[in-house]
Amino acid sequence: MRTRTRLLAAFLGAHLALSVLVGALLWWWQEGAMRAQAEQAARAVGSVVARGGFALNPHILERMRALSGHDFRVLDQSAGLRPGTVQVAENGVVVEVDYRTPAWQERRRELLWGTAAAVAAGSLLFAAIAALIARRLAAPLERLAGAARAIGDGSLERPVPPVGDGEVG
Repeated sequence: MRTRTRLLAAFLGAHLALSVLVGALLWWWQEGAMRAQAEQAARAVGSVVARGGFALNPHILERMRALSGHDFRVLDQSAGLRPGTVQVAENGVVVEVDYRTPAWQERRRELLWGTAAAVAAGSLLFAAIAALIARRLAAPLERLAGAARAIGDGSLERPVPPVGDGEVG
């Protein structure tokens, strides 16, 4: 039984480590692509606001927020970039756009949970398959070890049963 448990633990440990690594890499790659797309969209919206010739008063900015889903700030000049924002400077107007819209944040959460669910489902499936493989590999060895223990205890009249194929048999 110990052989099967050790073999299974080794399989599961290796799989879990690889699954977490691959899941983290996929999350990083997808989240980066999603962020790049959101930044591009925010730049396009910021460009429309900066070049649109609108009176950039609170009413117009609120209408643009409602239409685009993005939050805006009109700056006097380019400033340090805050996390989650892009700045567009055109025609003497600097517009800072926050690309972390509620829709973006929801997609990001879905991506995180989807990645975690895929890693968990893959790990559970692998655990079931590994348990079957470990049982098939370890069972003949366990029977052979039991027969060897019986001989070691002095039970020489009982024959050693056939335990498998190949080297083990």
